[in-house]
Amino acid sequence: RELLAMPQFLLLCFIGITNNVIALGVSSWLPTYFTSNRGVAFADITFLVALPYFFSILGIGVWATLGDRLNKRALVGAIGSAGAGLAIFFALTAENMYVVLACFAVCMFMASAFNACEFALVQRISPLANAAGAMGVYNGLATLLGGGLGPLIVAPIISADGPVWMISVIAIVNAGLLLLAYRSIRY
Repeated sequence: RELLAMPQFLLLCFIGITNNVIALGVSSWLPTYFTSNRGVAFADITFLVALPYFFSILGIGVWATLGDRLNKRALVGAIGSAGAGLAIFFALTAENMYVVLACFAVCMFMASAFNACEFALVQRISPLANAAGAMGVYNGLATLLGGGLGPLIVAPIISADGPVWMISVIAIVNAGLLLLAYRSIRY
């Protein structure tokens, strides 16, 4: 109850949920996007799907190092989220398959910026006695809600050539929320 009464904790939970909507929503629909929207044979999508995941893992290392050096993790997350929003828009509107692939890779690289700093942010605002519980509650809410809602929100947009700008708007809003978190947490 103490955690759920903390506005900063609730803000970070909402940011985590929103980030997972983008990151998990987009990554879970990559195979469908390439086969349904781009006409790539399912047997040929291995490289197309693997490359964005590789860049996501690479991004965790890069963003974690940058967050450690700058000691401004929410700001780093905001930059990544804004970049992910732009990259996903270009990925879903580009005609050339190589541009689409590069934009998806950039999107996943940028979206991993928050993942590289989220637990440090939660630890920063949590009372020391509740740090482990705070991590569990945060991770549960962010993963269950964001991971569950991500595919539901992203699916109709990607699979039916819906309003692609909506995914970008969610990422840009998340960047704004991270700037708000930076102002209140200063970390």
